[in-house]
Amino acid sequence: MYEESTSNIDLFVTHFSPKSVNYFDKELDFIVFSVSDEVATFRNTMNIVTLLIVITGISLSIVFLFLFTTKFRRQLDFISNGVLAISEGKLDQRVEIISSDEIGNLGNAFNNMLDEIEKRDNDEKEYTEFISLINKKPTLEEIGEVTLEKIISSTGVDVGGIYLLDNNLLTPLSVYGVPYQTNKAIDESSIYKRAIDTKELIEIEFDKNHPIVRTGLTELKINFLFVLPIVYNNEVIAIMELASVNKPANAILRYYEKIKDQLAIGIANGKAFNKLKKLVDELQNLNTAYQKQNLQITEKNTELLELHDKLKKGSEELEIQRAKAVESAKLKSQFLANMSHELRTPQNSILGLTELVLKDASTHPKTKERLNVVLRNGKKLLNLIENILEFSKLESGNITLTESEILLSDLVSEVKSFISPIFLEREIKFEIQRPNDFDYLLKSDIKKIEQIIYNLIGNAAKFTKQGFVKLKIYTQQNSLIIEVEDSGPGISAEDIEIIFDEFRQVDASLNRKFSGTGLGLAICKKYSSLLKGEIKVESELGKGSKFMVTIPESINETVVKEIKIDEKVLVPQKIKTLIISDGEDSTKLIGDYLSSNNIIVEVPNLEEVSLISILNSSPDLIILDVLMKNKNGWQLLYQLKENTVASKIPLILVNMDEEANCGFGFNIYDYVTKQWSRINIINTIEDIESKQSIKFRKILFIIDDYQYNLFENELLADELKIYQTNGSLPICDVIKRYEPDLIMVDLFNSYFDSFRIINEIGEDIYSKNIPIVSFIHQFTNDEEVQRINNKLFETTLIAQHHPLDVLKVIRDRIDLIDTSIFNSSFNSNIVESNESLINNKSIKNYSDNFNVLIVDDDNDARFTIGEIIKSLGYNPIFAKDGYECLEILEKEMPDLVLLDIMMPKMDGFQTIKKIRSNIGTKELKVYALTAYAMLSDRDIIEKNGFNGLFTKPINTNQLEKKLRSILKLTA
Repeated sequence: MYEESTSNIDLFVTHFSPKSVNYFDKELDFIVFSVSDEVATFRNTMNIVTLLIVITGISLSIVFLFLFTTKFRRQLDFISNGVLAISEGKLDQRVEIISSDEIGNLGNAFNNMLDEIEKRDNDEKEYTEFISLINKKPTLEEIGEVTLEKIISSTGVDVGGIYLLDNNLLTPLSVYGVPYQTNKAIDESSIYKRAIDTKELIEIEFDKNHPIVRTGLTELKINFLFVLPIVYNNEVIAIMELASVNKPANAILRYYEKIKDQLAIGIANGKAFNKLKKLVDELQNLNTAYQKQNLQITEKNTELLELHDKLKKGSEELEIQRAKAVESAKLKSQFLANMSHELRTPQNSILGLTELVLKDASTHPKTKERLNVVLRNGKKLLNLIENILEFSKLESGNITLTESEILLSDLVSEVKSFISPIFLEREIKFEIQRPNDFDYLLKSDIKKIEQIIYNLIGNAAKFTKQGFVKLKIYTQQNSLIIEVEDSGPGISAEDIEIIFDEFRQVDASLNRKFSGTGLGLAICKKYSSLLKGEIKVESELGKGSKFMVTIPESINETVVKEIKIDEKVLVPQKIKTLIISDGEDSTKLIGDYLSSNNIIVEVPNLEEVSLISILNSSPDLIILDVLMKNKNGWQLLYQLKENTVASKIPLILVNMDEEANCGFGFNIYDYVTKQWSRINIINTIEDIESKQSIKFRKILFIIDDYQYNLFENELLADELKIYQTNGSLPICDVIKRYEPDLIMVDLFNSYFDSFRIINEIGEDIYSKNIPIVSFIHQFTNDEEVQRINNKLFETTLIAQHHPLDVLKVIRDRIDLIDTSIFNSSFNSNIVESNESLINNKSIKNYSDNFNVLIVDDDNDARFTIGEIIKSLGYNPIFAKDGYECLEILEKEMPDLVLLDIMMPKMDGFQTIKKIRSNIGTKELKVYALTAYAMLSDRDIIEKNGFNGLFTKPINTNQLEKKLRSILKLTA
């Protein structure tokens, strides 16, 4: 066997088996080995080639990689340089973008980041500059100017203004781009009001009705308006208004959010600075004045020191004199008080019983004539006593003003009843002139006004022998004017200077010829001054005199005047009225009143009342009592107003409570069933304007905020000024603030008491004549109906309107339909008080059941007052002192106690104290009886527990009126 080891050659082995060659009958197999040098050489060559290919590929890859990543590396270099620039604070440098791949996108993102950083940096600079400007300018005006200019330039708007809000008034602080008048208040529009209420920015983009702003040279049509409230301590202190023709490039809201707090602080500080500056100026002025005074004081100090010794020596003597004067004044007051009691107590019996005998039909005419003389002279004596006592109170300063209310007509009636007897014995004519068209409610110290009139008329009657004495009372704005003119001897110019002095008449001869104390005119002058008024006189010798007294701010209200109807005068019947009510007495009352004015009245059967029956009746007016027992008045109201034909019939709602003898009339012009919307509101307004020939400019909506927001923006484009209240504020204050021409109220709103609001509107003099339109809807359940009924029932009882007041509401509503009905020759547009119109069955006279306890230690006084009480139809009970009064109260409870102040054993003050301390008599009505002058002030009486005061001697007519008022009598 051959064997050789090698690694440099290639060995090939071949297996061969020939078919034709046999050896010993066996097949032969051959293995052939061969060696090839070429194959080895080829393999080596290929190894070299492979190595060259690999080396070449790597080299080419490196070349290609370098060529294709150059752009990528440059983009990364730009980004890296940008980062370095940011680190050095260069925010204005941007990365150059040379590729659009991911690296290019990274560059764009980096640039965007730089833009945002630069924007924020600019915002911070703007904010810093803004704060710096505010801090540099201390005064409010400077802050307003520089901040507004900065805001305008930063936001890119065209014009703007800052308005201070103080006491609900907007006053310009600073404006930019337009002229303005400083300190001129701006009408509060709904836009400003909404910004103030919400404390949020309001942005408006106009597509029509563009506001026009007039600059110095041209006009700008505003397309964008921004109203920004400036809030400090959660209160709006100013409003900033920005306007622009084009939409601002910078976001107003974003800029506003940044600066609003600092701006509010700046304005608040500016206001505080201005107040401080004003205070400092005042202090400087005061300091200057003080220094001047100090110099004067220093100069006078020496003199004062010299006088001090003299004053010190005389002080003891002055103290002795002062003590004597105080004691003398005290004794004088006590004496006058006692004299008052002693003089007025017998006058009570003299005048009271004289009046009773005169009223007695069985008294002989001659006796009446004589008693009239007694009565006249008794009243003269009483007037003299009153003048002396009143003057003593004036002199001692023991006079206070006690305000009360009275109708002018009642005042004139009382004056007439008191004064008329004076002229019965004189051959002169006494005439009274007063307003005929209206009556007036006076609010002042009525007793002092009466005393002025009594003294002036008494003085005129005393000096006038023949001719006339005329009393003229009229009003001028809110002042009461009293004129007393006579045809007497007149007064010279020299004597006019002294007639108002105490204890002075014109001259000695007149003083002897005419009686009197000479205090009447002096009291008139002092009373006029107390009432902040004045008294004047015009006179000429031989031609008479005229005294004029002006009492300012004494007219509290203009009211309708009550007159009686002359039933003999007839006029043609005007309109047909349908009364729908289940109250027989109230229906008769309303029906009789309308019939007396020649109005056709129809009262249908309630069971047959329906929308169809009402339309068939064709009434001109419907009066509907909404709280009927077996009829849903609210449902009928809705049906009438939902129907096209029936809705045009004027309708008056009432609620008559016959048991409580009161009622409630809805002084509402119309009712609408459509939801609040611009078209319905405008149609309603136009309908009223066309019927009444008036033009509405301001509308007040009494609705909740949600309803108002639904249509507020729709009405802003109209010429109307609209306001809203949700019932949370006093309605009379809201009406005085906005002065609306029309009021629209949601009658069934659950968020406020609409009936109470309507009642307050009707009772206030400033709002009672404003037309009201109410929105009504159909009730969905019985609970809502019950809620509304309870509210109306409660309002009716609280308001306590007399049935005649309901007739006034009906009268006013009918007057809108036909003004001639209540303006005929026999009847002005005034509701009469003729008791024949009131069903006597529905109003009871309780006087026979009332007991009045009279407590007085004077037998004559008890008898006289008892007789007066009997003559008025009441039952008198008597007690001679406080102890007996308390004993009676333990056994029975009178309706009223008349308690004398001055009594032995237990006086009136001690008695009232025990009455009020007892639970059973704590609420008893107790009125003081007194002839004690120094106790005639009501304040003293009421503070001690009395309900009021009757002054002796008692006037029968006045006592009757007061008793009816105290006991709430209606007949």
